[in-house]
Amino acid sequence: MLRLADEADLVHTATSQRSDKKAAQNRTTEAHRYRIETMMNALSIGGHAGGGSLDIAAVVGLSAVAGAVLCGLALLAYRQRGTRAYLLILLALTALFARPLIALLSEFAIVSAPTHHLLEHALDTLFVLLVLGAVYYARTVEKRLDEEGL
Repeated sequence: MLRLADEADLVHTATSQRSDKKAAQNRTTEAHRYRIETMMNALSIGGHAGGGSLDIAAVVGLSAVAGAVLCGLALLAYRQRGTRAYLLILLALTALFARPLIALLSEFAIVSAPTHHLLEHALDTLFVLLVLGAVYYARTVEKRLDEEGL
């Protein structure tokens, strides 16, 4: 009878040790999670505005202002030169300027997240195609027109 009681104590001790070990692992995991969240919060410079943070809104706002300035400069250059290459660059920079506008529409829940991502990737593609078109046109078509005297 003592033997059965001793075996029961051993099983209980082993089970307790496994439970203690599991609890220690959980505490370690929670501590790591807390450290990561603390580091991520330290990287964020702002509070929250609506659903997004102020630092993201600041970057998007700065991007919109820079895009508007670039579009204005491209428009002036196109009006001065009047070539198709300059028009393509103007359109490319307009596509670049549209990206933060899409982000703002998404921030205010006017555009869904999947639509936001689709539109941004489409604008990226359009930007690249327009820049490549401008370079190709300036290097080949305009050069050929100059050689022909047109």
